[in-house]
Amino acid sequence: MQTIDIMEKTFQAESGDIDLYLAMSKKAADEGDNDTARYFYNVAMDEARHAAEFAILLGKVKDTR
Repeated sequence: MQTIDIMEKTFQAESGDIDLYLAMSKKAADEGDNDTARYFYNVAMDEARHAAEFAILLGKVKDTR
């Protein structure tokens, strides 16, 4: 497997995890567990940052202008 393929798979995995952690955050908030909700939200944002880095490295973001 080539590096680009590994990076693409990692990007997909990081992106997919964001939804799960946000759902867990919402569920915890709905249950009144704000500390756990905040924890899962922060984990989701970490995953989003990781996915963003891979998106840039893979050339998925061409220009912001």
